[in-house]
Amino acid sequence: MTFLPLTFLFLGCGEDDGNNLELSQGEIVIFVSEDVANVTRSSTFDNTWTEGDEISISEGTKVVSYKAASTSSSSSSGFVSFVPVNTNSKGKPLTDSDAHFWPTIQTSKSFTAWYPANNELSVPWSVNDITSDQRKSTDLTDEQYQSFDLLYASTITDYKETVKFKFYHQLSHIVVIVNGSATSTNVSSVDFGNDNISVKGTINALGTSGVDATGVQVQWADIPDTDKNETINMRCKEADNTNHVYTYECILPPQSSLSSCKLITITGKRPLASGEMKDVTYTYEAAFVLKAGYQYIYRLNTSKAGVVSLSSATVLNWQATGDYSGSASYPDISYPGL
Repeated sequence: MTFLPLTFLFLGCGEDDGNNLELSQGEIVIFVSEDVANVTRSSTFDNTWTEGDEISISEGTKVVSYKAASTSSSSSSGFVSFVPVNTNSKGKPLTDSDAHFWPTIQTSKSFTAWYPANNELSVPWSVNDITSDQRKSTDLTDEQYQSFDLLYASTITDYKETVKFKFYHQLSHIVVIVNGSATSTNVSSVDFGNDNISVKGTINALGTSGVDATGVQVQWADIPDTDKNETINMRCKEADNTNHVYTYECILPPQSSLSSCKLITITGKRPLASGEMKDVTYTYEAAFVLKAGYQYIYRLNTSKAGVVSLSSATVLNWQATGDYSGSASYPDISYPGL
């Protein structure tokens, strides 16, 4: 994912709010907007903030929920305003607890923000909402899948200056691109792992930097082996049955297996000379290392011999821009276990 600059817009709070509510005098309400020019929100789903998406913002003593006032477009420049969730008919906060205010004393302030929103920011942070079945379904919509993607930002801003956030992924993103053109294979599903993956984890410290960058790094607790017992049904992002190229993805807590294992399983059908369609299964075995804030892109080719070969394995900082469709080209980055 690319950095997300967020901007706070300021409105005086001594005005009549339409409901005769008394808000703090001498303080200024902070509204949030996102400058989406030439950046993307993430490498999942549609790369946009959707109207109504909620984030939480804290200045250290209270947490307030804000929501996107409109839907952004990653392909065009502009601002997407984030406004307090609890407002009156004129869009003003109902109480002091429903927005952030600048203090009367002129001083800089620290702000943190995170998505998806919750009532409080506390560590250790338990991640337990991710499912092993990440396929599209009525039980897991695109919006629900996107909420797996925990984002965090932190900044210090001078008094009444524009506050800008840069968001960072706290999890790992896995992409599998299958090229079945040599066998005319139509892929129906891709699984990651073999009863050895965890969808749960604990964050001891949320981070504002990539793994190899400076800053406050996200710190995950080691996942016990007893929690590594899942096989992940990956989500189909793109299926091209004409050229037999398929892109699947999933979001997981950072984890690793230093021993080779059945890492990727591809199932589908391919035509025989008789014209019948044969059920086929391909497996790719390897060790793996998943780290916070990175995406792992595996390009696999199927063969008539019933085996799958690795075309390339790429590791990118998840903040990186670009499309990872089947025709995408990325610089090769060597990484342990790949």
